[in-house]
Amino acid sequence: MSSDRVERAKKLIALHPEWFDALGVYDETGKLPRFPTKVRVNFTMDEELYHKFKQFCKRGGFKMSQIVEKKILEFLEESGEIATEERKGK
Repeated sequence: MSSDRVERAKKLIALHPEWFDALGVYDETGKLPRFPTKVRVNFTMDEELYHKFKQFCKRGGFKMSQIVEKKILEFLEESGEIATEERKGK
């Protein structure tokens, strides 16, 4: 295994220890446990903007959280905070 892969694996284990623990459960039981891959967030925004966005999503059949998540990813890419290659795995 290349050193890049080892380093990436170490980072992933540090970031998501529950994934590593799930493999231990799988070894013992033969079944992978389910765990959430999303996190609930709470933030404030302009009330009028919120209502307009909510109505827009309702009319279009969109999920508000999916649009917000996509725009945050685009913002982070544009700012150079994350590379497009990092996002391809998602």
